[in-house]
Formats: sequence, structure tokens, C-alpha cells
Amino acid sequence: MNRYDRYPGDYLRDTLDLSLAEDGAYTRLLDWYYANERAVPDDRKFAVTRATSVDDQKITQWVLDRFFVLRNSEWHHERADQEVKKYRLKIETARLNGQSGGRPRKNGAPREYKKPKVNPTGNPERNPNGTHEESSPSPSPSTVSDTTYPRRVSLDAAVAKVFDSWKQDTGKHRAKLDPKRKAKITARLRDGFTAEDLITAITHRRNEPFLMGQNDTGRVYVDIPTSLRDVPQVERLRDLKEPGKPARRPGALDDDDGSICVDESGRAMA
Repeated sequence: MNRYDRYPGDYLRDTLDLSLAEDGAYTRLLDWYYANERAVPDDRKFAVTRATSVDDQKITQWVLDRFFVLRNSEWHHERADQEVKKYRLKIETARLNGQSGGRPRKNGAPREYKKPKVNPTGNPERNPNGTHEESSPSPSPSTVSDTTYPRRVSLDAAVAKVFDSWKQDTGKHRAKLDPKRKAKITARLRDGFTAEDLITAITHRRNEPFLMGQNDTGRVYVDIPTSLRDVPQVERLRDLKEPGKPARRPGALDDDDGSICVDESGRAMA
């Protein structure tokens, strides 16, 4: 296929929460899929997206797991398979029509020459024969629906909600939402946790003695990358019972800035 139809409304609806790198990997996979009219071989997936680094390969695999299905060592895309099938049927129909002398005419009647319509009054000068409709300056309502935008907004709002709750819980009101913190929150949200799940896990870390300084180094682990390290960590902290708020070990050190923490309520000191 030298070309394929790209439906902006459908594409935006399904990809608004992708990062620039994820969107690029997805586009390359689709381009290869249509150009070769076949599913992406599993042993060539990284070559298709030109993923040479470990991070690029992780992004490629994440995109494949989300939008494609692995069957017989090939990554299939449902919509692409449908479009390729329609294209092949169209080509085969054109080939058969050509063998029989061209496209069949309606009712067997010969083709009739139709003179172009006279330029109607008010028709733009750039379309003197009135043979083309003037394109609309704005997209059709059905092209990009307003419902395609809340997903990105919703994700950003959930990240901000979790981060603000963490600042309140730890007392670190001047902390910044740096890329490392944002990445951990976003990853866990994409794993299926709600913002409330992550907030609960962050709050319940105070019921974990090891994280509160009862360890060999005496360090207290309060930062987001630790509390939201991976799926098992979030599940474990979220489901911890809440027997109270144990005091942290006096003189314990924060994991992120090394400040002394002696708050009796277990909250980190800024």
C-alpha cells in the first residue's frame, strides 16, 4: 500500500495520553504495517521502530502490548488488518474489471458524456466550473470529537492530585514535580491504579517500619519513586492496615534530601 486512510478522530481518541516517543513508535509500526500489508514480525519489532537503546525498546514493547496482539510470532493490529483486507479486495476487483474490459456499466448502457455545469452565481473564482465543493475552513464535528480530549486532561489531573497529596502528607510544600516523580505516578496510573489508590499507598507508608527508618542505615524513605516503585509495592502499601501513625525513629534521615526528621506524627519535615 502506497497510502492509507488516517482517521484523525479515531487516532486522537486512542493516543492522546501517549508521549512524543510513544506516539512516534506507534506511527512507525503502522507505517510499516500498511507499507508491507502484513503484521509486524516479533523478531523485527525493534528494527521497524529503529529502537536502538534500552529505553526505546521498552517504549516499543509497551506500544505493542497496548495496541497490538501477538499471534504466531507476529504483532497484529485489528484496524490495520481490516484496512489491508479492504485494500486487497479493491485491487482484486479492479484487476478482474480490467480483464473484462473495464468497470461494468449500470444496466449495460453506454457511457454518456456530461458537460460540466455552468458556473453558478456566487461560486468562487478558483472553482469556475463548479465541479468541486469548497472545503470547510473548520473540521467537521464528527472528525474530532470533544470527547477525545478529557483523557489527556484526566491523566494530568490525576498526576497533579497524587503529587499535591504527597506534598501535604510529607510537608514538602516547595517540592517540584520533576520528571522522575511524574514518571512513577504516570506509570502506576497506567497500570490501572486510581489516584486514590496511590494516595492511600503513600499515606500508609508510615505503617511500614522499614520505610520509617527502622533499618540498618536509619534512613526514612518518603519520596514518590520509593512508595510507587512498582505494582507489588503499591499493592502492599495500599493494603497495609492502619493501626495508627507510628512515630519515626528520632534522628532518621529522609531518602531524598538528608534532612533530620523528628516529627512525632510520622510526617516528613521539609
